[in-house]
Amino acid sequence: MIISNGQLTTTVVPNAIDPSNTAVVGSPPDTVVAGGVYEVTIRLLDQYSNVIGAGQSSVIDASIAPIYAQNGPVSVDDNGDGTYSISSNIKTVPPTGAFALTIDVDDDEIPSSPFSVTALAAAPK
Repeated sequence: MIISNGQLTTTVVPNAIDPSNTAVVGSPPDTVVAGGVYEVTIRLLDQYSNVIGAGQSSVIDASIAPIYAQNGPVSVDDNGDGTYSISSNIKTVPPTGAFALTIDVDDDEIPSSPFSVTALAAAPK
């Protein structure tokens, strides 16, 4: 707490990450064109909904099922603003089908996970 010129200033420091309070940014798509990239962005929050700042991440694990050898790896990127993007290049075999993306933070599944997605066939060239 800092008092200067009669003004009271406080600084709120986020508590530990609360995986059950992790928020999905926007609405994740429920379809992706085969060969395209599927992405979900999450914001880590503490139990009081304070944003966890950049670089203060926990263990974020993501997986896609069913697993097709042709799918790219699932990557987790720190966006530097308290959000993390989870993405994968979807190359299903056959070229259409359903899959689910599961996201865990500190070994706890986040709300709304798994995300059900349908891969659509790419338009013929």
